[in-house]
Amino acid sequence: MAVRSARLVENTVARGFASPTTELFVPKESNNFPLPVNLELLERGEERYKIFCTPCHGLQGDGNGMVAMRGMKRPPSFHQDRLRQVPNGYIYERQ
Repeated sequence: MAVRSARLVENTVARGFASPTTELFVPKESNNFPLPVNLELLERGEERYKIFCTPCHGLQGDGNGMVAMRGMKRPPSFHQDRLRQVPNGYIYERQ
């Protein structure tokens, strides 16, 4: 019997399985970005951040999300110099 959660929606790539041959692949150490940055992309990014990142990192990206407020380990703040200086691929590769 097949597991339903293992099914992929057509034209999608399983998280963590982006192939280096796909046009959206960005190596972790790269500063390139595969899409044009425009208002539509920024709005989508904001929407996705609010859904997937704020529970841990908080709306301000400071690590004060609901997870930390409920006693779990705080994630790193995106405002620290270490994370401000990482290449684009470091952040993009994790999304």
